[in-house]
Amino acid sequence: MDVLFPFGFPWPTALYLTLYVATLTLHMLLMHYVLAGSAWVAGSSLFTGFKSSPTRPSKIIKLLQDWLPFALGGAITAGVAPLLFVQILYQREFYTANLLLFHRWMSILPVLIVAFYLLYLQKSKWLEQRHPQLRPIVWLAIVSCFGFVGYSWTENHLLSLQSQDVWTDFFADREVFFSTIQILPRLSIWFAGAFSTLCAILAWQVHVHRGETAIDLREEAADKSLAVRTLSRVAMASIALTLLATCVYGTLLEKEIVQVLFSGLSWPYFAFALSGWIVQFAVWWNLSKVGTTSRTSSIILTTTVVMTAMSLNVLREAIRLSQVDLGALQTQHAEAASVGGFGVFAFFLVVNSLVVAWLIRSVATSK
Repeated sequence: MDVLFPFGFPWPTALYLTLYVATLTLHMLLMHYVLAGSAWVAGSSLFTGFKSSPTRPSKIIKLLQDWLPFALGGAITAGVAPLLFVQILYQREFYTANLLLFHRWMSILPVLIVAFYLLYLQKSKWLEQRHPQLRPIVWLAIVSCFGFVGYSWTENHLLSLQSQDVWTDFFADREVFFSTIQILPRLSIWFAGAFSTLCAILAWQVHVHRGETAIDLREEAADKSLAVRTLSRVAMASIALTLLATCVYGTLLEKEIVQVLFSGLSWPYFAFALSGWIVQFAVWWNLSKVGTTSRTSSIILTTTVVMTAMSLNVLREAIRLSQVDLGALQTQHAEAASVGGFGVFAFFLVVNSLVVAWLIRSVATSK
C-alpha cells in the first residue's frame, strides 16, 4: 500500500472509496454540530439550572437551540449516502457486524427518533412553562441519545474489523456489546474534535446573524465579541484534546497499522490533518485577541476543518484497508459500477445541495 489513496485500486473501487469518504465527511460535519452543540447546551443548562434566577441565554445558546433540530435532520439525511457506499465496499464485514449486534444495533433508530422529538420539545412553550430543572434533564437525555448512537457506530466498525474467530466466539457467547480497548480513545477523538467543527460553523452564524430590534442591534457588538472569544477558547481546547486523544489512540495500534498510516497510501493525509489543526489553532488564537470574526477568517476555518475531517476519514479507511481484503470484492465493485445511475445521483446531489444551501442562507440572513 504505497500508492496514495484512492489511487492504486481498480477505478470502480477507487470511485466508491472516494464517494464514501466525501459523503462521510459531509455527514461527519453535521454530526459534529449536533453532538457538540447538544453537549454545549446541556452543560449550559446544568450550570444555569443551579441559579436562583434565570439568565438571558447567550447568542451561542440561542443559535444552537434554533438550529440543532435542522442540523440533526441534515446529519441523518447526509448519512444515507455513506451508509449505502460502505455496504458496497465492505459487504461481508459490515453485514456480519450488524447481524452479530442485531437488536442492540437496531436500537439506534428509536433512539434517534426520541432525540429528534426532544430537540423540538426544548423549543416549545410547554417546556418553558414547566419547572426550570426539567430543561437540563431534557438536554441530558438528548446528549445521551447521541452518545449512544456514536458509541454504537464505533462499536460496529471495530467489530467489523475482527477476524472470523472473534466473530464466531462473539456469536457463540451471545454477546450484546463488543468491548475493546480502542473504543474509548476513538470516541474521545471524535467527541473532542466535534467542538472545533462546531465552533467553525458557529463563527459563520455569529458573523451573519443580525438583531431584530433596536435593543438587539445595540447589544449586538458586545454579544458578538463575547461569543467569538468563547468560541476561540473552546476551539483551541478542542484541538489540543483531539491531538492528545489521537496520541493515546496511536499507542494502542499494532505496529503494522502504524506503518500503514505512515505509508505512501495515507501519510500525506496525516500531514494534511495535522497542518489543518495547526492553522485552525492559529486563527482561533488571533480571533481570541481581536474578538471579532471576518469573512476571511471564517473561510480559512471552514477550509481547514473540511480538509482535516476528510483527511481523518481517509486515515480511518487506511486502517480498515489494512485489515480487510478488498481483492475478493473488487469484482462486485465493478459489477455495481456497471449498473448505472451515477449521473442521476450526481444530478440530485448538486441540486439538493444548492437548495439546502439557499435555504440555510435565507434563514440565517433573514430578520
